[in-house]
Amino acid sequence: MRSMKGIMDTIPGAVVMGNHEDYSLDWKMAKPDRYLAHFHLPNNGDADYKDHFYSFDWGDVHFTVLDTQLNELKEWYPDLFEREKKWAADDLARTDKKWKVVLMHKDPLQYAFAGREGREEGFSPEGQEFMPVFDASHVD
Repeated sequence: MRSMKGIMDTIPGAVVMGNHEDYSLDWKMAKPDRYLAHFHLPNNGDADYKDHFYSFDWGDVHFTVLDTQLNELKEWYPDLFEREKKWAADDLARTDKKWKVVLMHKDPLQYAFAGREGREEGFSPEGQEFMPVFDASHVD
């Protein structure tokens, strides 16, 4: 972290778990132990999923940060999605901030690519699950 000295301690940021946090050093799927040990994030109230998802306020904005590595982590965290989805709905309902912003690694929208079968435009699997929560909570 020496390379980040003078940057991370002066510029606000929010970490989001993504696909590279779910690999071992030999590029196999693994629990995100290094990520979970490295960051100490706001308490989400779920001891089993500490630092997987969290929220915080900054001025008039409420930020909800989600772990969208649901399929990659299913072996180790089979109920991650259900618990996170309920937590997100509760978290977003509790805030009285003017703006609600959600941060997540996987896009809720899915784009088709030429020559890549089985991938149609529309909502991604994560978007299909989370967008009803965002819409009900009036996420900006």
